[in-house]
Amino acid sequence: MGVWRIGLTNESLALVADMAHPRQIANARGCSSKTVSNQLRLAEEVGLVRISRKGAELSSFGADFVKSRDAAAPADILSVEQAKLLRRFILSNPFFSGLTFGILTIVACVFELSKNTYPVPRNLLARHFINAAGLHFRWSKDKAINKGVRMYSNYAIELGLLGRVGNTYFVTPSGLQFVLLLNMHKSLKFIETIQAIS
Repeated sequence: MGVWRIGLTNESLALVADMAHPRQIANARGCSSKTVSNQLRLAEEVGLVRISRKGAELSSFGADFVKSRDAAAPADILSVEQAKLLRRFILSNPFFSGLTFGILTIVACVFELSKNTYPVPRNLLARHFINAAGLHFRWSKDKAINKGVRMYSNYAIELGLLGRVGNTYFVTPSGLQFVLLLNMHKSLKFIETIQAIS
């Protein structure tokens, strides 16, 4: 995708309501169509837009996301409210896309590994993450593994779920709450399934 931060989608998303086609948005922003297309694809992965042949259209969630932007902050920075909206979306829709599942998985991996060592070194996280995310054969080379871990950890850090010091990671208070809520959701779904088949 080539977009390493969700906040980079802010400016393009703000223009989607008036200009559906990436080329129009790119002209308005003074950047390439490829850049805008990559940003919109990332936004689609977290449920903010729907993309069709006609162009992009904000989802109702995407419209709330755009309204929650902090006008006083730099354009590429997620506001506190935008991060909260995305965290709630990922918890409610963990399998919505590979991106939502990847963010959820990397936070859960840091949480699990922190029982052994804290903060968690990147090399320890890398192998655990690709196996937990089901990417063992897709990312077999070290370069791909490091790029993937860096990308997903960047998203998790941007959402306030992880923190990083050098090449080590730790779960933030919001990240801990996220993992606990995730485990609670899993338990409730398990109970519902048991009751349905009983």
